Amino acid sequence: MTHPSGQRPHPHLRTDRWIVLFLAGPVIWYVFFWVVYLMAEAACVSTLAFTETAGLPTVSLLTIALTLITAVPVVWFMVRAFRAFRLSDSNSPHHALVKAGGILGISFFVATVFVGLPALFFRPC
Repeated sequence: MTHPSGQRPHPHLRTDRWIVLFLAGPVIWYVFFWVVYLMAEAACVSTLAFTETAGLPTVSLLTIALTLITAVPVVWFMVRAFRAFRLSDSNSPHHALVKAGGILGISFFVATVFVGLPALFFRPC
């Protein structure tokens, strides 16, 4: 299959991957947010919120760990989206979609950090 310009398309720019690059950041953040929220809620009704490890409640340490673990794929998909944007043809209908995916990646990276950051300063309950 060749591109209308006569060039072969880049293997990482298949049409079915555009939507993944666009939605990856929001979906990963959404799952992360609910896991952290429900984990904090469960900790408040159990003794997990009051058990301390390294000077922080255990649930806070779990939140910080999940924040770091979640930030990695958000950044990875953000970089992939910007790379796909750079390699895509500006006349492609998906050109703006992957640019928006990269910008969403930045936004949801910041959102991920802001959800996890209070665990360093505040008690969960």
